[in-house]
Amino acid sequence: MANYVSQCRTNYFQIKDLDAFKNDLELLGIKLDTWQSRYPEFILDEPENKPAGTIALFSYEGWPSLDEDSICFSLGIDDNEDISLLPLGQLLAKVETIFDLVALHLADESIAVFEEVGFEKMRYLYGAAIAVNSKGERREVLLGNIYDLAKELLPEGSSAAISTATY
Repeated sequence: MANYVSQCRTNYFQIKDLDAFKNDLELLGIKLDTWQSRYPEFILDEPENKPAGTIALFSYEGWPSLDEDSICFSLGIDDNEDISLLPLGQLLAKVETIFDLVALHLADESIAVFEEVGFEKMRYLYGAAIAVNSKGERREVLLGNIYDLAKELLPEGSSAAISTATY
């Protein structure tokens, strides 16, 4: 059985309050690694050679899931505990995905673009890009959408099938 492997990154974007953003990541159990970490999973890059005040996110295991059960399990919070009054519960009431979390902290005139590429051996390839603004509005492009676009290239009235690049 093959494992799905993905790598992700964002563009460089501005956050309103970097410490508050880092605090929310920590609250969600998302550990920040550095480029010097032996096996980095999630990196928040604060570059010196990019626009001042910008950051970028990088992930070697896909974008972190903000599933409440998974987060509580990883943080050792009992299943029966009502987290709705805790800071974690209040945050999870506002966000469902990493895109929502970034939008919550994003500077008003900044756009975060999340890119992900992945594969399972050569069985299939996956690619996505999601742009988000501070209002939480999104635009998305998926590599798999090419098949709908490819149908537009068939002759008028054709019923030919276009095979997918999978096996």
